[in-house]
Amino acid sequence: MTHAMEEKIQLLDEYIEKLDEAISKKSDELAKQLRHEIVAVYENEIDGIRSGLDAYSPHHVYMTTPVDNIGDATILRAKLYNYKLNLASGLHKLLRNNDNSVNVTQNVQQAMKNSISISLDQTVSDINSLPQESLSAEDKDTLCGKLASLSAEKSKESKWEKAQGVLKWIAEKGFEVGKIALPYVLQSVFNTPA
Repeated sequence: MTHAMEEKIQLLDEYIEKLDEAISKKSDELAKQLRHEIVAVYENEIDGIRSGLDAYSPHHVYMTTPVDNIGDATILRAKLYNYKLNLASGLHKLLRNNDNSVNVTQNVQQAMKNSISISLDQTVSDINSLPQESLSAEDKDTLCGKLASLSAEKSKESKWEKAQGVLKWIAEKGFEVGKIALPYVLQSVFNTPA
């Protein structure tokens, strides 16, 4: 580890200690001052450093509720600690330029995209496997018909209109039915092009 990296980690440790002090003493003013300073120092280096902080929440724009500075200090402490671990564990890249200088960059991707496709056939199968106590045979046929009708709609607007009735019907039947049918209804509406 280079001397510059050691200094960087030492600076992070100092900020973490100051945040610990603000949190343990419940010093709202110190927590507020540290948030301003830390965000100013690291906002170009730590992606999303403002994310999750109460002071930058949109509801403070419209309401005059007090900012949870101690809560922000707790979140910042966790972010700085995580960043320190990323630096120390090598989750950053050292890139050498032609002039042999070293640039330190952090490249940690925390976004994850899951794509799940729910078919009408699978949903109908799941509905038919519900016990009689949860949904009668007649109601199973009704629900399957409603879902098939929803599936046949082409425009997003007409699909949404039909979905409202289906959602109301599902809500009346209870949690077990909703657990199976809601994912298909939502996917059907939101995956339809406008």
